[in-house]
Amino acid sequence: MIAKKVKSSGGGSKSGKISRLADYITDEQKDKDKHIDKDKNKIDYYGGRGFLCDDLNSWKAEMTAVASDAPKCTNPITHWVMSWQEHERPTRDQLEESIDILLEELGMTDHQAIYAAHQDTDNYHVHVMINRVHPDTLKAPNNFRDVELAHKAVARIQHLQGWQPEQRARYEVIEGQTKRLQHPPQATKQPAGQIAQQIESHQGVKSAERVGIETGADLIRAAHTWRDLHQSLADRGMRYEQYGTGAYLYVGDVKLKASSAGRDCSLPQLKKRLGEYQQPLSNLNIAKVESEYINNLPPERREYFEQRTKYNNQGGSTIEIKDRQIEEMRKLQADQQQRREEIIKGDWRGKGALLNAVRSAVGSEQATEREELTSQHKEELEILKVEPFPDFDQWQQQRLEVEQMERVRVEQKRESKQERSHGLSM
Repeated sequence: MIAKKVKSSGGGSKSGKISRLADYITDEQKDKDKHIDKDKNKIDYYGGRGFLCDDLNSWKAEMTAVASDAPKCTNPITHWVMSWQEHERPTRDQLEESIDILLEELGMTDHQAIYAAHQDTDNYHVHVMINRVHPDTLKAPNNFRDVELAHKAVARIQHLQGWQPEQRARYEVIEGQTKRLQHPPQATKQPAGQIAQQIESHQGVKSAERVGIETGADLIRAAHTWRDLHQSLADRGMRYEQYGTGAYLYVGDVKLKASSAGRDCSLPQLKKRLGEYQQPLSNLNIAKVESEYINNLPPERREYFEQRTKYNNQGGSTIEIKDRQIEEMRKLQADQQQRREEIIKGDWRGKGALLNAVRSAVGSEQATEREELTSQHKEELEILKVEPFPDFDQWQQQRLEVEQMERVRVEQKRESKQERSHGLSM
């Protein structure tokens, strides 16, 4: 069983709002085509509370009169729906009892209410419209917690009448007390972002974001302690680190917001479940993240990405050469600085022009040294340059051409063999 607060829609006067809603829930809309019969099976029955009269039009008039006496309350009507599960059907006495409990929990027992039970869907349900303005005090209660109060009412109704509670219900009656239930975090699979999807489309392997969503999140949810969490993530090349009031999930060297793996993976949610954040052990060994091809990747696509990766890895030494070149340039700059300091050390008072000339000569010489080293580095990298691997369409076309050439070669070989065989037979 559930209780839902229906959002107020539309403007207009208080009398207009009250009349439209009352006509809707009782199936008495004035704008229905007169030649079309109302759905006589829609309404099981309807009723009202807190009124002096016994008919619907009088109820609407009385509700409008009370609401009009509270000019500061611009939205006097609150609309609720209580719905039972498909196999459940309350009696009229149970329905009236349910409305009693709802009004009691909302603190509106003495307020005017119009209600109607509907049976036109798979779930039997009742609409309840309540005048928030009290008929005697002409005051409207604050409704900022009314949804929570409605959940309490549902728990009481289920307990008294024996209805099946919904999954992850908020409240339950335990030893006569309505108590808030604590549920484990609900697993949510977040979709990978647009950039992650572009990476996957281009490379064919799961992005760091998807690994965090599909693998990291499951490991986080399965952990019972912070130590378990850090160890299980480290075994898969990931780590979880607090940052201010939030946290980051690292997949290899890629930093993601922890909540991007799932709302239940955020630091506040984990603190509720595991306690205050604890740092990983200092000797924790974090494994290397292994690339994973995306799920349901067609065989042809996978072959393409495998060949491209193998081709690109042939130039793996380029990174090592660039690192060496950077180190060589740093060493040259350090040596040049030391030489400059040695050349100009001493007392140069009264010799400003000579000092400037020495500095200029040294600077020119050292600039030449840096240019020569830069040119040498460029030549080294030029040797390693290779043609870029073709895109997928080009690769397919090239493979088709190779296959076609191979078929021609096989056919020519077969024909040549037949010709030689025919010549021998003659």
